[in-house]
Amino acid sequence: NDIEGYHWGTPNAETYLNAKWRIVYEGVVRSNSTLRLLKKLLAADPGALSVADARSIEGEATFLRAHYHFEAWRMWGNIPYYREDETDFRKAGLTSTAVATELVRDLDSAAKLLPATPRNKGRVGQWTAKAYKGRVQVYAAQTPAEWAAAVATLQEVRSSGVYDLETSFDRVWTGFTSAANGKETIFAFQ
Repeated sequence: NDIEGYHWGTPNAETYLNAKWRIVYEGVVRSNSTLRLLKKLLAADPGALSVADARSIEGEATFLRAHYHFEAWRMWGNIPYYREDETDFRKAGLTSTAVATELVRDLDSAAKLLPATPRNKGRVGQWTAKAYKGRVQVYAAQTPAEWAAAVATLQEVRSSGVYDLETSFDRVWTGFTSAANGKETIFAFQ
């Protein structure tokens, strides 16, 4: 709570911030490693995975790369944005606006690669990427046109019928397995 209130003299604030940085960029590294490994695998053995599975894996890794960068961006604003083909990790941070553009680009790519419904439980699908894109657009919006784009994206997700509001708030945050992953769940850690 103290860190969220910008009380930097709080004991162990530096430890928390360092751990957060490490965690989000470890997620970025793992996402990019998955993308590199997938390309190597498909180059060595094109029939190793079905086209649908390969596209889904690429979309999931791209989505997760955007998710981890988003977590860093929310916290620090101007951050470096790493893609799978980059080798220089001493990269300067992008402006906050440029990071938002990269996030939307990754989420658009993920949405094009992912199936409409996730391939397995706990995975993301096309509509997850689109909903997350709407979230990023809301965070980044500063002009009426940017707000309108965010609203359009979120209305597209809502009108898809994939997600809906639960009948009662207690069904969203519950430990009962019968209510887990309900119609309001867009992206949840399993």
